Amino acid sequence: MSNRIWLLIGILPSLLSLTLSRSVFAQSGTDSSSCGPSVPEQPIPDDGRWLRICLLDPMAPEATTVTAVYLKYLIEHPDPNQLEVRLSREDVGIEQVVWGRGKTAGTNEFGKSGDLTAFHGAPSEGYWYLWMRDTIAGQNGWLKGASLAVEYAPAGPLPTLLSGTPGQPTSRRLPADVVPSQTPDKDLKPVGGNVTSLSSNGWQEIKRETFEGVFPNAGWTLIDANPNDKKEYLWDDDTYRRHWGYWAAWPANGGDNGYNPATNPRYPPNMASWMIYGPFDLSNARAAEVVFWLWRQIEVNYDHLFFGISPDGGTFYGWQWDGTADWQEMRFGLDSYLGDASVWVGWLFNSDSTIQYEGPWVDDILIRKYVPGEVTVQGVFKYADRGSNEANALGRYTKVYLYEQIQGELMTCWRLPRLTATASSSSQCCPTGMRMARILIQLIEDWMSILSSRQITRTVPLPIVV
Repeated sequence: MSNRIWLLIGILPSLLSLTLSRSVFAQSGTDSSSCGPSVPEQPIPDDGRWLRICLLDPMAPEATTVTAVYLKYLIEHPDPNQLEVRLSREDVGIEQVVWGRGKTAGTNEFGKSGDLTAFHGAPSEGYWYLWMRDTIAGQNGWLKGASLAVEYAPAGPLPTLLSGTPGQPTSRRLPADVVPSQTPDKDLKPVGGNVTSLSSNGWQEIKRETFEGVFPNAGWTLIDANPNDKKEYLWDDDTYRRHWGYWAAWPANGGDNGYNPATNPRYPPNMASWMIYGPFDLSNARAAEVVFWLWRQIEVNYDHLFFGISPDGGTFYGWQWDGTADWQEMRFGLDSYLGDASVWVGWLFNSDSTIQYEGPWVDDILIRKYVPGEVTVQGVFKYADRGSNEANALGRYTKVYLYEQIQGELMTCWRLPRLTATASSSSQCCPTGMRMARILIQLIEDWMSILSSRQITRTVPLPIVV
C-alpha cells in the first residue's frame, strides 16, 4: 500500500543552496502548464524525467524583496527515498534542494527542512518552480498537492504597533483582476448599531464596527482574491465566537460558499479573503489609530491573518500573525499617513491547501483621528518698558505667540513670573474650564527694522476658548 508522506519545508537561512542554469533540467522533463498559488493532483513520471510545477503568489507586492519562503507538498509513493525535490527561481538563477533521495538539509527531521536562505533577497515578483522526479523506475507516485507561502520586506511605512503581540512585518497586494463581491449578506439583523456622530474637534470616530448590526455596511469592501478554486469565501459576522456582544467576523462565513463555523469550525483550504475599509480622510488629523480585537488559531508558517494600511487601496503594508492566542487588543498608530486624504485599512486571511484550524476572529474595530480645534485667546497684553513701567502692547507693533504643552491627552499648564523678561514655568492644575497659556510678545519699537526688536515674556492667566 502506498504511503502518504507530508513534506513540510520552511525555507529560511541556507545550507544546501545551489545556483544552476536552466540547462540542467532542459534535457528531459514534463511541465504542468497552469501557474497559481496551488496545484492539482498529478502523477510523478516513473522514468527519471523531471516534473516541473509552476507556483505563483498573486498577492506579491511590487518593488520589494523576499524575506522568507515556506513550501509544502503532499506525495503518495511506496518509497520516498527514490524521489528528488527542488525549488527554483529561474529569473534570478537560484535553486534549492529540499529533498534528495531520503536526505534533508542539515540535521532536520524527515519532512522538514529549514535553514535554507538561498531565496532571501530575491525580487518579490516572479515565477517559482517546483521540480520532482522518481530516480528508480517500477513504482508509481502521485503529487497530491503543493503550495507556497512567501514573506516580503515591507515596501512602505507600516502602522505603528501601540499594544498587542507584534506580528511579522510584510506587504500584500490585491491582484489586479479581482473585483469586490456582490453577494448579499445572509444574516437577518436590524440596521443600525454602528452609527457614531463626529465631534467638530478632538478625537473623531471614523468607524466603529461591532458587527452587531448589518455587515457589510457603508465603507466596507469584501473580496475573495482566489477565484481559481471556483469558490467564494468572504468575511461575515457570526455568533459562534465573539469578544463583546453577540457577533464577530470570521473569514469564511460569507460568500456563495460560506458556511457556519458551528457546523464546521475549520477554515477552508486555499483562502484569500479580504475585508477592507476606506477610503477615509486623514488630511486634517494630528493623530490617528486603529484598534481591533483578535482571536486566532492558525497553522504556523503557512496560513496567516494580515492587517495593513494602504495609500492607494491596492498595496497594503502591515503585520501578519499565525499560531494560537486568546482575545487580544491590537492597537496601531497611523502617524506615517497623517495628512493623506485617502487611506484604506484591510484584513486578509490566507490559507494553503492542507491543514486547517478554526482561524481568526476579529471584533470591535475602531478607527479614529485627532483633529485640533480652533483656539481663541482673550486678554490684555502688557510689558515692562525700559523704565520698568507697565505699558500696554500696541497691536500694530506686536507679534504674539501662543504655546501649550500636551502630555498624552492631559494639559500641562504653564505659569510665568509676572512682569519679567526671563521665562520660567511650573506645572499647575488649571481652574475648571480654564487653560493657562504661555505668551511670548515680540515688541517692535521701530517696525521698519527687525533689528531693533526686543522679546518680552509676559504672563497673564488667560482663558482659552476651544
